[in-house]
Amino acid sequence: MNIKAHEICKTFGKRPILDGLTLEVPSGETVVIIGPSGSGKSTFLRCLNGLQSIDSGTIQVGDHKLEASNEKRFSPFSSEIRKVQGMIFQDFNLFPHMSVLGNVTEAPARVLKHNQADARALGFELLKKVGLESHANHYPSQLSGGQKQRVAIARALAMKPKVLLCDEVTSSLDPELKHEVLDVLEKLKSEGMTLLMVTHEIGFAKKAADKVVFLAEGKVVEEGPPQQILESPENSRIRTFISKLMS
Repeated sequence: MNIKAHEICKTFGKRPILDGLTLEVPSGETVVIIGPSGSGKSTFLRCLNGLQSIDSGTIQVGDHKLEASNEKRFSPFSSEIRKVQGMIFQDFNLFPHMSVLGNVTEAPARVLKHNQADARALGFELLKKVGLESHANHYPSQLSGGQKQRVAIARALAMKPKVLLCDEVTSSLDPELKHEVLDVLEKLKSEGMTLLMVTHEIGFAKKAADKVVFLAEGKVVEEGPPQQILESPENSRIRTFISKLMS
C-alpha cells in the first residue's frame, strides 16, 4: 500500500515543525528517513498515522485520505488510516501486566473481535515470525530490550497492517540486540510490507532501503537511492551529518 504526503505543515505554538513536506512511499518499498534532532521526523510519522493533527496538506494511504480539519483537530478519518498502518515506537509500550501472548492478542480480540482461539492462533503465528514463540507465557519484565521490541512488532502485525511505521525502533537497544529487530524488519520487507523508518542505522539503510530521505527543518532536503544519499549526497549538510554519524 502506497503513501503520499503532500505539502504537510504542522506547527507547535509559533514554531514550524513540518514545513510543506512532500514525500511518496511506493507500495512494498522500504524508505528510511534520516536527519538531525528536531527536524520533524517523529512528528511526520505521527501525522501519517493520524496520531497528530496536521495544519494543512493531505495524506493519502491507499484509498484513505487524511486532511486538516478547520479546527486543526484530529481528522474523523484518523481511525481509518490507523486500521491499515501499524506503528512501532522507540519505547516498547508493552502492557506489563500481560504475558507476551496477551500483548499480541489484545487488539485482535478487542478491536477485530476475534474469538479467543483465533486470537491465540494468530498470536502464536506472529510470535513464531519474530522468533519468540517459546516466550509466549513470559512477561515484559522477563525480556531483553530486543525481545520487547520484537513483541511490539508482533503486536503491530496482529492488526494485519499494509504499512509499518517505525520510529527509532533500535535507538534504545544495545548494539548486539539491534540486529534481532533489524533482521525481523528485513524479513517483513522481503514479504512485501511497505516500511517507512526513522532510523540512524546506516548499515540497514544501505542494505535494505529502496530510498533514503534526509529531513531538516521540516522539509525534504534530498532523497534518492541509499548509495547516492549515504555515500555521495549533493547537499553539504548531509555530508556533514553522515560523517558525524559514522565517527
